[in-house]
Amino acid sequence: MNRNYVLAGVGGQGILFITRILHDAVLKEGHHVLVSETHGMAQRGGSVVSHVRVGSMQSPLVRAGTADGLLVFEADELPNTVSFLKPGGAAVVNGPDSARMPFQLSEYLKQLPAELHVLDASRIALETGAPLTANMILLGFSIERLAFPFSYEAVEDTVRNLSREPYREQNLKALASGYEAGSLGEKR
Repeated sequence: MNRNYVLAGVGGQGILFITRILHDAVLKEGHHVLVSETHGMAQRGGSVVSHVRVGSMQSPLVRAGTADGLLVFEADELPNTVSFLKPGGAAVVNGPDSARMPFQLSEYLKQLPAELHVLDASRIALETGAPLTANMILLGFSIERLAFPFSYEAVEDTVRNLSREPYREQNLKALASGYEAGSLGEKR
């Protein structure tokens, strides 16, 4: 089983932390995993991109047109990463709704074809009084939508182990709320 995922957003959204969670969750399930990070201007809100490859891979970088899934934490980063998706792949995007996506992107995804799932994780995080947990909400949501090769329980256990004490329970609640939102919709 080989799977490729690309994570994208901007500095400060916790993308590298989510990459670490995915890495450790994959290892817990007994799979081989390679990851790579690009975060040159992250301190200034610049683009941050991570690649997660599961299976018998030789290189940590996902080639264009081969990603099974995109996890996009900032909707404005979707145009920069959509070319990674393969036909039949899926993108999970943090944004207000799919109707606000640029028409060209929507048409590109339809013609690929690829699924687009949009969740306003930032709004949900603000409403719960924990705005820094948008990344956990989106991760929880994506577990069902991106068909990751690990269980929700493996991710939950990893979040519990990697989160520092003051944030552990908050992260677990955010992960659970995102997972619940992802499970309510039509499954792949």
